[in-house]
Amino acid sequence: EDLIAAVKTIVDTAPIQTIKSQIDEAKKVFYDRSNKAYKIAFDKFKSEQKDTEEENQIEFEYNYPHTNDFKSVLKTYKTRRDAFFKNQEKEMKHNLQIKLDLIEELKGLLNAEEKMKETFEHFKDIQGRWKAVGQVPKSELNNLWQTYHHHVENFFDYLRINNDLRDIEFKRNLEQKTVLCEKAEAVSKEENVDKAFTILQKLHDAWKEVGPVGRDHREEIWEHDACERNRQASK
Repeated sequence: EDLIAAVKTIVDTAPIQTIKSQIDEAKKVFYDRSNKAYKIAFDKFKSEQKDTEEENQIEFEYNYPHTNDFKSVLKTYKTRRDAFFKNQEKEMKHNLQIKLDLIEELKGLLNAEEKMKETFEHFKDIQGRWKAVGQVPKSELNNLWQTYHHHVENFFDYLRINNDLRDIEFKRNLEQKTVLCEKAEAVSKEENVDKAFTILQKLHDAWKEVGPVGRDHREEIWEHDACERNRQASK
């Protein structure tokens, strides 16, 4: 009775997926005792039947006490265990679909129409959601991991390429702005003030059309342009 009560408590209170070893141990204890009791009862029965006339002999029957109660507790355990693993399988399939959708979202970052900083923040958000997703079926785990990391590497290659393109763009913009500054300096030689102002205004409009330069050159090139415009204005 104490054994059955202990097993029932475990089944009712412990996480059902964690108690298999305890259930197996309880079964071993119970059926070891049951088998020993059966043997003792059977040996006693045979001894009692030894001197009994054949026509008066009866068939041996033995029911170990509380066997039905023990089996009932085991049935409850198996029902709850099977329900847990069935639900876990369903949940893992759901998690798998979530991660497959995240991979598709990750792939889409390579064509995202947003600023690079926003794209990177989007990537970090995908990473966070990926880590938060629970288990997936073991049969899919390895392939899923390889696919995910393949596209993570593709994303970082994309970032590197964009950084390279950005540096090329910065360099080209710097060259264009340097040329405009040189042209603005040459305007100082123009004796016709109105003509000089018109040329300078066009150069300034062209300046605004050129994209940004690298951080290391922004202040320098801006001061160069500002000084030249101020110098021309003072004339």
